[in-house]
Amino acid sequence: MKKITLSIFVSIFAVGSVFSQADINQEKTTLKQEKTNLKQEGKKVDAIARAEKVAERLQSELGLSDEVKEKVNQLNITRFTQIKELKEKYAGDMKDHKAELEAVRNNYKKSLAGLLTPEQLEKLEAKVSTKKLMNQKKKPVKPAVTPDM
Repeated sequence: MKKITLSIFVSIFAVGSVFSQADINQEKTTLKQEKTNLKQEGKKVDAIARAEKVAERLQSELGLSDEVKEKVNQLNITRFTQIKELKEKYAGDMKDHKAELEAVRNNYKKSLAGLLTPEQLEKLEAKVSTKKLMNQKKKPVKPAVTPDM
């Protein structure tokens, strides 16, 4: 009797485990499909939401007024939209649109510099340079490749 009860308990546990694992796998595939759909619809990185996030961060870090924050927000929307259009136009081939991308970045920097006070611009440049240094420390140094003779 004990063996029968134990075998029934083990088989119920095994069947329950299999079904719960199937549910988890189904949820994962559903999430992957939703992400794919969002990417295809172009909603993965919404330019407006992203621009607002950047503008809010700059407002808190640099002490921007609400008026300047709104101008920075519009500037960011334009920049993100232009970058997205370039990426779609060249379909991921970075070499072809590198010059155009650099032009968009330079235009953004000039426009942003026109909106900020000298103190705010100085703070921003200090933060950018600090961030660049942190990124350089994270990247491993590649050894120099010498041609074999």
